[in-house]
Amino acid sequence: MKTAGGIKIDWISLDPQGCTPLFQQLGDALRQAILSGQLPSGTRLPSSRSLAQSNGVSRNTVSSVYEQLVAEGYLESQTGSGTRVVNELPDKQLHFKPLQHPQEPRVERQTAPAAPPKTSKLLSPSLPAADAFPHELWRKLGNEVYRREDPVAWMDYGDPAGYWPLRQAISDYLTSSRGLQCSPSRVLIVSGAQQALDLVSRLLLSEKDTVWLEDPCYTGARSVFERSGAKLLGVPVDESGMNVEWAKAQAPGARLAFVTPSHQYPLGAVLSLKRRLQLLDWAQSNKAWIVEDDYGGEYRYAGRPLMALQGLDTEQRVIYTGTFSKVLYPALRLGYVVLPESLVQSFCEAKALMDGFAPVYAQMQLCEFIQRGHFNAHIRKMRLLYAQRQQTLLTALSPLSGLLSAEGCESGMHLVARLPAERRDVEISTKLTSLGLRVPALSRHYLSANKQQGLLLGFAGTSQEDIVGACKLLSRGLGGGVS
Repeated sequence: MKTAGGIKIDWISLDPQGCTPLFQQLGDALRQAILSGQLPSGTRLPSSRSLAQSNGVSRNTVSSVYEQLVAEGYLESQTGSGTRVVNELPDKQLHFKPLQHPQEPRVERQTAPAAPPKTSKLLSPSLPAADAFPHELWRKLGNEVYRREDPVAWMDYGDPAGYWPLRQAISDYLTSSRGLQCSPSRVLIVSGAQQALDLVSRLLLSEKDTVWLEDPCYTGARSVFERSGAKLLGVPVDESGMNVEWAKAQAPGARLAFVTPSHQYPLGAVLSLKRRLQLLDWAQSNKAWIVEDDYGGEYRYAGRPLMALQGLDTEQRVIYTGTFSKVLYPALRLGYVVLPESLVQSFCEAKALMDGFAPVYAQMQLCEFIQRGHFNAHIRKMRLLYAQRQQTLLTALSPLSGLLSAEGCESGMHLVARLPAERRDVEISTKLTSLGLRVPALSRHYLSANKQQGLLLGFAGTSQEDIVGACKLLSRGLGGGVS
């Protein structure tokens, strides 16, 4: 049935008393209707006012949902034409399937030495804002845990899978904020994202297996998978993220794909909905695995964070990894993996053999921070701060326009500054290190010979005052003098 504002949607059932926010319930319902074909491609949706009235929610709630689905690639909105379902949904993914348990993984243990520690310096792309961390609150929560908990509870050997209340808190957070299909039993606490990748390498890869990696890519993942003996295929990245069709043509039988879909590292592209569905279809058809690294997913400066790829996975082929090193502080050394059910036992056993368990006291302290709402508040505060710092960096870079070119990014903690083709970013990066900056060379992140020249400039972990001074050092290192 149609109305003046588009098709009438009165079949959505929302639960005002439920634990899930109304905007998420409405968004999930529309997203499922689009993927199932209930709302076909090209369908014009009702106005925000009409949908709000028919479902008993505020107009702002509907507007927020529409904006989110436009950002995720499900809808498109044009002035005078209303809001419509996009026309680019692949046919193979237009039907939801019940969750099925994949085959048990092959277990082969490979040695993967940890990457060397990185030195903290100005403009580092991997550092959060230590100066804006709620130190006193964190200390207070730690003291409360110490006074309240029986010392035996945190001084004894811990559960290899992690402190249960923390796993539950992480599950609740990821379900509500990132749209994951998650439960506490599927969450494994690890010592940072790098350990998560090491576990994946040991348990799911055999020598000569092929791994799809974005090109350019996160070098930490490249290092781990290289040490496993796997064959790495660098898949080109464009403005829509990893080129899945190209990868399928080159190596359709690959064992695993590693992607950063919410904010591609290092270029910052968002993996389009079309390619997300293509990637899931490939993994489901070939019994392959997808590792989703949600680097920078919380820090989106335009609209709400995008729904994770794992939230679209109906057959449990996606392994979702996250870390608190980027959103809190690196020395915490706590991360997590959301696993398909078929992998939980083998990953927990491997974690126990690797290092036993993550420090229990730190897990308890972090759990308090999340459960009391401080984590969400910190993310919101940092999102505003980082947006300001990014703008400060862009302003400070403007006098260097003849030496490099940089544009703002919609998410993440760094931006890419491009260099003229004749400049060599590795040489420049080395020189800048001697001046006190840590700005990695873009070319080092490429697997192919088609390397672009540029620098990764972090803005999150450097104060606005220091950003200005750092850009003067950057100018000196580029040969532009100091103003």
